[in-house]
Amino acid sequence: MTFPAFPDAVPALSGLAAQPALATLAGPAGALAGSVLTFALEFVLVVLMVDLASGIGHWLEDTYGNSDTPIIGRLVIVPNLEHHRKPRAFLAKSWLESCGDLMLAGALLVAAAWALDLLTWHVAVFALVGSQANQIHKWTHQNPQEKGAVVHLLQRMRLLQTPREHGRHHQGSTDSHYCTVTNALNPLLERLRVWRRLEALLERAFGLRPRTDPGTGVRAGGRAAVMPRAGAASPAARVPLPSSARR
Repeated sequence: MTFPAFPDAVPALSGLAAQPALATLAGPAGALAGSVLTFALEFVLVVLMVDLASGIGHWLEDTYGNSDTPIIGRLVIVPNLEHHRKPRAFLAKSWLESCGDLMLAGALLVAAAWALDLLTWHVAVFALVGSQANQIHKWTHQNPQEKGAVVHLLQRMRLLQTPREHGRHHQGSTDSHYCTVTNALNPLLERLRVWRRLEALLERAFGLRPRTDPGTGVRAGGRAAVMPRAGAASPAARVPLPSSARR
């Protein structure tokens, strides 16, 4: 009767004993890694949904209505046209003045989700990030000294929309690149011509046409419905962007 040599038996026995322990360790670690990855992906998707929502709102106010439109004319359209004439003028507004209405909308969204038993962290993050969309927009019009090193770094890392990306909206007819939170969606939406397709759909379905200059019939976009003198640069073409817009 023979027995395995002691040096050969020890590794075999220790390997058998280690397998359950390694499986136990790998299980929680793998589950944790999976949970972190899932959370990160869902968080990114929620932020992109906020970006899309900002684009839809921006597109609507840049495309339809005028100063005489009931309720939203003076509250939304007029400030929007003023922003395209003087892009940095709204920087004089305080944080509360810029974000107060979105914060109220976010609170109502969270309250409604809670009342309907639909409140999740996704809704809370959507409301939180969405409530600061106007502040993120303001940062794209500020120079590095005005917005601070942290925000400038986040823009350089492409975690927030960059001045260069937002500057595309303020060029020409200001009828593109409406999203204001990230750099991610604008290129895709423009490539797919999403806004032009939506405008065509609304015109066919409801006869709703984009805002035009009353004197020329030319699409006004986000600009004031007043055409510049012949040979003069359009207001959008003269938009002063901060130096960081080149980055």
